[in-house]
Amino acid sequence: MCLICPSWPGSAYRVREQRRAIPMAIYHLTAKWHTRSKNKKLRALRAYAYRAGARVIDPLNSRVYNSTNKKEVVFCETLLPPGAPEWMRDPIELWGRAVEGGERRSDSVLFAEWVGALPNELDIEACKAIASAFVNDLVVEGMVISWALHDKPGNRHFHAMATTRHIKGEQFGVKNHRWRQLALLYKTRERFAQHINEALEKAGFPQRVTHKSYADLGIDREPTKHVGPEYSGKQDTPYQAKREDRMRHNRRVKTVYQQRSKRRRAEARPSLVAGVQAGKLMTALRDQLDDSREASAAPLTPSMSADAVAAHEYMHTEEPGADEIFLAMGRVRAGLGRQWNWPTLAAQYKRLDKKSGGDVLDTLLVKDLIWVASRSPEQISEFGKLVPRSRMANIATAARAWAHSSQPEVLHLIDSMVAGAAAASPNDSDKQAMPASGASPEPDFLSYADAFTPLAYLITDMAALVGTCQQVARSIEKKISPDILAKRINRLLAGDTWPANQAQLLDALITGEIVFAAKRRQHKLADALNAVPPDHRSHFEHVVASVLGACVVDAGHAVASRALPAQAQMEVQAECNVRMALSDWQLADYPIRCIAMKAMGKEYLWSEFQRDIQRHAQHHSGWQTAWWQEKQVTLQGRELAAFRKHLPAWFGLPRPQQYSLAAHDPNPSMSMTRDLRGPKAATPEPSQSEAVGCIYPAHLTTEHQPDPWHVHPAARDNGAAPGATA
Repeated sequence: MCLICPSWPGSAYRVREQRRAIPMAIYHLTAKWHTRSKNKKLRALRAYAYRAGARVIDPLNSRVYNSTNKKEVVFCETLLPPGAPEWMRDPIELWGRAVEGGERRSDSVLFAEWVGALPNELDIEACKAIASAFVNDLVVEGMVISWALHDKPGNRHFHAMATTRHIKGEQFGVKNHRWRQLALLYKTRERFAQHINEALEKAGFPQRVTHKSYADLGIDREPTKHVGPEYSGKQDTPYQAKREDRMRHNRRVKTVYQQRSKRRRAEARPSLVAGVQAGKLMTALRDQLDDSREASAAPLTPSMSADAVAAHEYMHTEEPGADEIFLAMGRVRAGLGRQWNWPTLAAQYKRLDKKSGGDVLDTLLVKDLIWVASRSPEQISEFGKLVPRSRMANIATAARAWAHSSQPEVLHLIDSMVAGAAAASPNDSDKQAMPASGASPEPDFLSYADAFTPLAYLITDMAALVGTCQQVARSIEKKISPDILAKRINRLLAGDTWPANQAQLLDALITGEIVFAAKRRQHKLADALNAVPPDHRSHFEHVVASVLGACVVDAGHAVASRALPAQAQMEVQAECNVRMALSDWQLADYPIRCIAMKAMGKEYLWSEFQRDIQRHAQHHSGWQTAWWQEKQVTLQGRELAAFRKHLPAWFGLPRPQQYSLAAHDPNPSMSMTRDLRGPKAATPEPSQSEAVGCIYPAHLTTEHQPDPWHVHPAARDNGAAPGATA
């Protein structure tokens, strides 16, 4: 049994309320073969009377089977395949004489039965149509079927009793064993699901069912087992034991997947929050392509309300370091699952005592610690992990003073938090061993020797190498040890290219730290760049610029970009603007341009790419084609030859205009210049399919191939990037 839930709109609370109010379609279809070997008292006519809710007299033993008290039976009929005699339409003759009297063996299979659940969302007529269509599928196979529709509250279903023998003339013939094969079972299950889905779609319901198992659907989940009624005429101990075993199994499966669901929701929450924020940022930055915005201006949170914008402006007016405070507090709040935005920061900032002159971030962290200790003490250890260790002493001192005067019972929680943070930080002896000037402690080079053994031939100054790695790691509050360096070296050795000297080895070892700071510790990025050697700083500034250019712009983006020079900040801003506005296949033109310009010994920057897009936005052939054409007109000699070697595949040179013999040339000087600049051999004009073959499949006709570089006026009016297609 498998269930596919509909996509309910609205919040989680509304979803739960709607699911309680509207029953959901559940697929259930069971095929049974009733045999005397399992039930010595089995009578086909009595089974028919029970399912049809009728009163009949058995012609073989004159017994009366009365099931008229079953009020849920709303419809009953017997269907015959083509060519069957009419006497089989009489249930007494069919099940009482032909089936019951014709089966002589003590282990005979008297009849087959199909039991299927019907959707409670539909009315009784629609359910009757579903059951009738399914029964007709079985009749086509050659079965004689008596079926009944039961309308129990919350359990609408049908029973279909089917014969097991071929029809030969006016009587039944041999057994049809094909009807018991799995192929027919799979076919009927699929047809039943199709009938239900067609009825749900016709009635306008979004629910759908499927006959496939979890394994067929690729779902890693263990199915539950059908328990059955508590009392069904079977008082024997084996039936009750089997039922209890299935109930235990279902309880275990339910508990396991409830725990898994809670764990997955907890793990997915940070990613979901980040994804929502990233989506909002993308929406807010799509039409911000112009480079007039100052690189140092902190970007606003996307989709801001009027209150949020006012709070953002107020904080940047009152507090110069508002971005750093917002990021640090946001990290703590997000880790605790609490809401954080600019209005919340502004409200807390207004309630602070400005006359005391204390650090604003420390004061806000103390207020959060007091809230956690008094209202959510189980999160106190997590709070200690999220707070910067450099601020832990001041925060703990202020929190202890509050606890002494207000809630002494939470003192042990604050002490345990400080102890946990101290256990994760360097011990006091290490701190005392550090020189007073703030320099790093002397590393134990013997402990690092084993880590560098595979690449020891590259190292000329072990002290400088290890010291730089420790300084960079300490600047972003990360641990560094011989084991960590050994893992990094093993990853280097597993790659295709190895470092050739100590400088390249140092770059490879600390690149990950710089990238981590650019993405996760933006307020520490300037310290990390200051920790690298001066001759390596320009290299890592380029690394940071490439990372920030591809990252989602948020409040930390501006903080991180301030660690770069002004020109690098402009490049980061230009790359962000272009990436937000262009599609992937439009961005693919940038690396091709870089290669073509590099072949001439020139560099092509993101800011130039942005300016060229704006400059050629109104060109009739599109901004990409216009740039390649312009370069071929302005370049000459060797530069033109080198440039033409890297033309994109979609770009085709136009064929020069030809004049017939003795025809008048209206501009001979331009024709001569064009011939001198043109190639020696005539360049064949590529077909339209070749010009855009990298975008559109070759099997499409020219009527279905739009111009990929055309700027649609509607797209430009809606704020799309220059060159974006409609």
